[in-house]
Amino acid sequence: MVELTHEKFKHLESALSKLKTGITELQLCIDELKAEMCVIDYSSKLIKHEFTMAELVKFGNAKYGIFKTSSRQLKNVYIRHSLIYLAREHGFTYFGIAKFVGLKHCTCIHACHQVENHLFVKNTEFTRVFNLIIQEFNEYLEKRQNEHTNTSNKRNRTNS
Repeated sequence: MVELTHEKFKHLESALSKLKTGITELQLCIDELKAEMCVIDYSSKLIKHEFTMAELVKFGNAKYGIFKTSSRQLKNVYIRHSLIYLAREHGFTYFGIAKFVGLKHCTCIHACHQVENHLFVKNTEFTRVFNLIIQEFNEYLEKRQNEHTNTSNKRNRTNS
């Protein structure tokens, strides 16, 4: 067995402290990289197609039942806030959004501020949900547009 002198103990203690500091710094770097991976390009419009508030609410209820409940589960809050934010970014007023989703306009203002805060601090869980909502709503609108185009084409062929 190795004899542990006071000098060796101090040396080991110092090495352990440096290792802990290195691990902490490494964890911070990993967290920053995870947050950067979740950031989307906000330079273009988030939603690629025009939509009405009725379509947004229909999507939210069909996909998540989100406006039928006042659930305070964190994921539901993230979804509800994300949809309200997307409506606001698309040009709807707080009063218009509130009317369709059954909330007060000040709640919609709060939701938009919360989204901006989550994006600013790079909340990875929120950003993951937010990106998923954007993707799914764009897919929903794309499908709707394709169905509308197909219906129009069928009518044109029938009338010809």
